[in-house]
Amino acid sequence: QFNKIIFCNSGSEAIIKSLRISRSINNKKYIVSVAGSWHGSVDKLLYHADKNFNPKKISDGLSEVDKQNLKFIPYNDIERSKKILSKIRKNINCLIIEPIQGCLPIQNARSYLKFLEKFCKKNSIILIFDEMITGVRVENGSVHGRYKIRPDITTIGKAVSGGLPNGIIGVSNKLSRLINKKKIFFGGTFSGNSLSSFVGNETLKYFSKNKFIIKNLNKKSEYFQKSLNLYLEKNKIDAKVYRFDSILRIVFSKNIVFNRSQRDFFEKKNLNKIKKFRSFLLNKKIYYPTSGIIFFSNATSYGEINFVLKNFKLGLNNIFNKKIK
Repeated sequence: QFNKIIFCNSGSEAIIKSLRISRSINNKKYIVSVAGSWHGSVDKLLYHADKNFNPKKISDGLSEVDKQNLKFIPYNDIERSKKILSKIRKNINCLIIEPIQGCLPIQNARSYLKFLEKFCKKNSIILIFDEMITGVRVENGSVHGRYKIRPDITTIGKAVSGGLPNGIIGVSNKLSRLINKKKIFFGGTFSGNSLSSFVGNETLKYFSKNKFIIKNLNKKSEYFQKSLNLYLEKNKIDAKVYRFDSILRIVFSKNIVFNRSQRDFFEKKNLNKIKKFRSFLLNKKIYYPTSGIIFFSNATSYGEINFVLKNFKLGLNNIFNKKIK
């Protein structure tokens, strides 16, 4: 699906070099990021969006110029995104997005992603899909493959090398021709190193021969989602499990949410309960990450998933309903 592939040391480095490519070809002012996306330890993107979609720094040591050159748009909200983008469309260098976000892995983002593709193409904006989470893990190998969307750049991380440090930039045919006319530095000590490249090649060959793995992961994840959502509804617990293929996340609100901003708003009243729930699970020898993203491996058995479900149900009912059933 790519005309050119650039190897990097890590996912973060792949993002850094993608922004470098964009700047060299489309030297305009603004980088547009979609609120809720996470792009690693990259200074230009190490911000989150406030309620008005203004950038707020996540770390000290960031450049004020980078902050001024960064704009946010709301995920999965075509009208508000279009309004913000239209005001600055002539001065947008690139738009970067996690097409399916770990903070809210929803199934209904296709229309929004197609909107971004069309808008960027019409306005000569470089579209970057950050598929560090979704690359290799979802059906058809990527979200853009699944939805038949053609971003200018796609980045994928260590999933392509069996967990070893790696980053890959996939470049479209059109952008590849433009890159060939530029002088862009892509070097790095471990970029395309023999170990990661060999393991990556073997990993991809294994997935190619064993396509049932992704289907099995999806089935296990769907089983977890349906089982827990049925329990949450039956016991009137203020939470719901969202899923995209094998990417899962509990949102601690019954309200239907469409993006990170809405999720944060509705979860605010339950933050203390979420903290208690995480501690409860840790006492049961289950690590529930602060990111809230849940992944099962191919080696995870249904017996192990049932063990997790049992303790999730126990903890949620105990903390949210103040009783155990």
